[in-house]
Amino acid sequence: MILLLITMGILLTIMSTVAPEGSLDARFYYTSLEAQTFLKSLSLQGLTNYRLNEFLDLFFIYKYTRALGLSLTRLFPGKKLWMLIFIPASLDLLETSVIIAALSSAHQTLFLSQLGVVTAAKWITVLSLTAFTVWSLFLRLKKSA
Repeated sequence: MILLLITMGILLTIMSTVAPEGSLDARFYYTSLEAQTFLKSLSLQGLTNYRLNEFLDLFFIYKYTRALGLSLTRLFPGKKLWMLIFIPASLDLLETSVIIAALSSAHQTLFLSQLGVVTAAKWITVLSLTAFTVWSLFLRLKKSA
């Protein structure tokens, strides 16, 4: 688990250096027009960096899904609560895939129409599940103290 968290930290550090400021997936919500305006404002190097960031994000999705899944499995052995992680992971994977497609296409409007809603749903679910996991860990530690 420690190695998993270290890897996540390294990935986040690299991603924060290559991602353009105001990246779509770092925002809580945005409209289709805001997404299009942001993508059109990127230089060629900005587009390349953003694409690299999104491919790194695919690996990060795997890492945080694994970390939360392992945590839930250890906190609730015998229960299938770990399966909840597939909700935010699926939303994040959809978001990242759409951004990659939009970065690779001249027809960005097709891809971006509801992406802000997907991004908001991703943040709500991942933050809720993370808070639930941390709270459960806190209660377990308090109980065993």
